[in-house]
Amino acid sequence: MSDTNDEHRFTTLFRKYGAIIVFTGLVFLLCYISGAFRLLTFRPIGEHTWAQTDRAAVAYNYYANHASFFLPQTFRLNDNPSGIEAGEFPLLPWVASVFYRLFGFNESWFRLLTFILSICGFFIAFFIGKKLIVSPFLALASALSWIGSGYLLYYTTNFLPDTVSLTFLLAAFGILVHPYPDYPVRNLGYFSFFASLSLLLKASSFFLYVPVIFVFLFFIGKNASEPRPLKRFLFFAVVPIGLVISWLMYAWFLQHKYHSSVFLLGIRPPESLAHYIAQLGIFFDGFSNYYGPFIWILLFAGVCLLLFSLGKKIAIFNSIWIMCILSWLIFFWIFCKQADHHSYYHVPFFFIFFLFFLAVFLSLDRIQLSIQFQIGIVCTVSGIFLMNIMDVKNTFDKVAFHTELVHPDWYSIGPELNKMGIGSEDKIFTCEDPSMNISLYLMKHKGWNCMNDYWVSYIKKGLADCDFAVLTDSVLLTNPELTPFFGALRGEFGKLKVFKLQKLN
Repeated sequence: MSDTNDEHRFTTLFRKYGAIIVFTGLVFLLCYISGAFRLLTFRPIGEHTWAQTDRAAVAYNYYANHASFFLPQTFRLNDNPSGIEAGEFPLLPWVASVFYRLFGFNESWFRLLTFILSICGFFIAFFIGKKLIVSPFLALASALSWIGSGYLLYYTTNFLPDTVSLTFLLAAFGILVHPYPDYPVRNLGYFSFFASLSLLLKASSFFLYVPVIFVFLFFIGKNASEPRPLKRFLFFAVVPIGLVISWLMYAWFLQHKYHSSVFLLGIRPPESLAHYIAQLGIFFDGFSNYYGPFIWILLFAGVCLLLFSLGKKIAIFNSIWIMCILSWLIFFWIFCKQADHHSYYHVPFFFIFFLFFLAVFLSLDRIQLSIQFQIGIVCTVSGIFLMNIMDVKNTFDKVAFHTELVHPDWYSIGPELNKMGIGSEDKIFTCEDPSMNISLYLMKHKGWNCMNDYWVSYIKKGLADCDFAVLTDSVLLTNPELTPFFGALRGEFGKLKVFKLQKLN
């Protein structure tokens, strides 16, 4: 009897304090060893720097140029004199701009905002598991099983909204797992609020939101004694969809009105089934950046368990993650030409792994294993998590700290341009820059960015519209059609050359 009481006391204490302490410690260790904390102090760098600077440019224009919230601006003026560029709902850049006003401009505030909100998602997932799973050891195991991903952690430290959208999706889902079908109206309001934020920040979350709603509608309708709970839930569930559709229509209107092209709005389907399969193959060839080899151990064990356990008791969770996988395949079809290499597109879909492991450990919880067996499972999962940290670090080193698209002198030339007599209102023509905003954002000047191999007529338009040119090489100066635009050399900084541009009749 004494041993049983001791076990019960230990389990109670672990559930109350131990699980959250262990989880917090392991998350801290993951962030520290991988380099996530270190990345918070860096300027835009790493994989998809171009996408980062697009969002960072919107934040800076809110801060420095007092852009309207509903008319977000970047630095690129190519065929768009207004600089207005609409994509996802610009809540994060706007909040970052508030931090800039309060504490001074420093991009670490933007990174920290994204990081804190994203890591909150890890803890929301932990508390969902803790709420649903009786065993604190299995609840901890479910929370640790899916967060050890290199790409997931990389984008938590970024300027992109994808991991924050995942956090709000988890928050909305956490509200839904309250006993149904009789949700209080207040809870439904919170659910609708978080779901709206998730979809507005990243519309691709729609492909996860719809399966969740569909399954809950089915189970609510099945368990409700009257139609009222179903109708009430349906109303609150439709609100986020209506909001995201309204924003996308507005963004589409702005893009067409101002001829903007920074943010992608539209579909990119495959040319054929063979093309789709080939793109899927490319995606899975790079899957090691999403998860290391250790995750396959947990996935295989989890699939075996769900196949042979009494899954009917957790049918709602199994139904959702299976439908979400099918929805991801549809998503990949719709955006096929972009989806294989735009890793951040897939960040919200880590929700599938969360749901899968939640279902796995709920199944184990229903078996009522001995406390020794439960401790053995959480120790095994924790061990796999710790071994996986090095894979996360390797991915981090590979994708986070390179300057593949960034000329290193762009980081520091801004103050030097001021010393050369170039004012903040002067427009810069920069070449070569394959991105939309990298060089212009880092120099904090609006203007045109081009490549040497662009059409001459297009380059002429940019040179005619700008006041100065910042060149990484002298290729354009060898073209007789372009040399008349270049006046005196205003100065040099590192390998960059700055020219005054001449207005031609």
